[in-house]
Parts: sequence; structure tokens; C-alpha cells
Amino acid sequence: MISEFALDPTLVASWYDPKEWAFFREAFTAETGRVGSAIGSNSLRKWRGMVVKRFHEKLPKLSEQSNERRRLEALLDDITQRMFCRESSHPECPTWLEKAITEHRNRPFDGILSASPYEAMPEVITPEMLFSDNPPSSWKVHPNLVVDRTPEALTQALAPLIMRSKETIFIDPWFDPTASRFTEPLAQILKVIWDPGRFISNPTVQLVTTAGKYGSNYHLSKCHEHLPRIIPVGHCLEVTLLQARENGEKFHNRYVLTPLAGVSLGTGLDASNITKSQTDDIFRLSNEQRNKRWYQYVSGRGSEFEIMAGPHLIESLL
Repeated sequence: MISEFALDPTLVASWYDPKEWAFFREAFTAETGRVGSAIGSNSLRKWRGMVVKRFHEKLPKLSEQSNERRRLEALLDDITQRMFCRESSHPECPTWLEKAITEHRNRPFDGILSASPYEAMPEVITPEMLFSDNPPSSWKVHPNLVVDRTPEALTQALAPLIMRSKETIFIDPWFDPTASRFTEPLAQILKVIWDPGRFISNPTVQLVTTAGKYGSNYHLSKCHEHLPRIIPVGHCLEVTLLQARENGEKFHNRYVLTPLAGVSLGTGLDASNITKSQTDDIFRLSNEQRNKRWYQYVSGRGSEFEIMAGPHLIESLL
């Protein structure tokens, strides 16, 4: 659904040249599913500083006011909006590529986009490899998946997205906290989000659902009764209950929304309750769709739906 590519500051510094930038202009837009990753620094600001430093090392005679530098700054303004910053680095490694390779061995990227080749690791991709007749298969990101409706398969499909997201919002109007077919997949997904090997610290998680036929007080009481046991120790889940307005937007579809991307599930976040596995379709939302759903269910939920309860924090048992 999404793929993370570490971006070499030396390579990105060359993109001030329109001829160098032309191939990559659409490579990391929101529609591609590719996410650029900063490594070797602890913030996008520092990674951006590395790019500028490489630029001036390559072109020492150019000033900060040069057209080339301004072009690079505009490009960086654009691409860093959709970049992901891993919070760990390996300062003991002397070069960016060695840092990226060491990080990849611990927590793999989908690819390392580098100005320099490294034949011992096929995940290191140079522009020349992308220009070839047979570019690396990892460069292609599938926007849709067919998955088994099991807790394991649903979690595996969502893992590349939720492990990299500071915020994850699950939207499922049919969520039933008393049914294991809902709670078992959510338990596995939450375990991945808060796994010690995740790529960011302190992610937050929300569940947006409806009050159901028994009303908001009853539904919230069941959430408080059943959900603490599936929340990893020391963490909490925020629950909000919404209701569609008369003649307003229908509260029906199921989504997983994050700042990086969003996905829609054809059937839902619940597992199949029959012995023979069923399958479901998972679709990555376009950027326009993600922004619309984010407003409806997150930032502007009170203007689109009636807020029946919440947000309520539900903590783990311990």
C-alpha cells in the first residue's frame, strides 16, 4: 500500500537541475504510495540541511540567492511535506549510505535511493537502475490488495502504514467491542502500532464508530469493559461515537486514516467468523479522498456528524 525509500541527500541535492529532477518529479507524490525517508538525522530539518550542504559542496561558487539554490529550496518545501523521518540513526557510521544500510539491516526500507551503488545489497537503488529496461520491482507500489479476512492478514496488510504513522484513526461504524471478530484483529493491529520496533515514538490511536442500537452510554460501557484487555500495557485508545445527520453524509464505509495515507476496506476491519477464510479488498485512497475523509471523521467531525460521545480515553489494564 505504501513503500518507504531512504533518500540520499547527495542525490536530492542534484535535483536543483531540472534535467535531474524531471524523472523524480512525480516519484514521491501522494498518489504513488512511495514515501521518502530521512535517515542519518533526527529531523527533516536536519536532513534538509544535509541536502543543502551537499549542494554547496558540489557548487561552491553559488550563493544562497542563486536561482539554483532557490529552485532547490522550493523543491525541498514540496517533497518534505510528504516525507517520513525515522527517529533512529547510526552516528558511528561515517557516510550516509553506511548509515542507511545499517538501519536497513535492523529495520528494512523498501529501497534506498542512492547516488552511489552498493552491489552487495539489491535494495540500494541508483537512478541508472531506474532508467534501465528492468527497474527494481520494489519501485512499483500496488495501490490495492486482496487479503484474507483473518486478524493476521489484515494486520500484515496495514503494517507498512501504521508502523510509520504518528496518528492512526480507525473508522468503522459497525465495530462491536463484544465480538471477537472485531477485537482480535484490533488487538493484533494495536500490538504492531506500539511494538518496540516501530519507526516512531508515542503514536496515538483513535477509534471512530457509532453508538449502535442500544445507545451511546451502553456502547461506551462495553468499550470500557472489553477493550482494555486488548490494548498493550501502558497505552490508551481514544474512542468517539458519531451519528449521521438527517439528509447528511452516510456513516457507512470503513477507513484507516493516517497523516501519510489512508485506505478503504471493502468489508471492514473485522475478521471472518466462518471456518473457511473469506477475502477483502483494501484500496489506498487518493490524496483528495484522504483529505476529505480526514476532515469528515477527524478534524471537522462535528460539522459533518453529530458527536454522540467522546472522545473517551480507554486505557490498558495495567
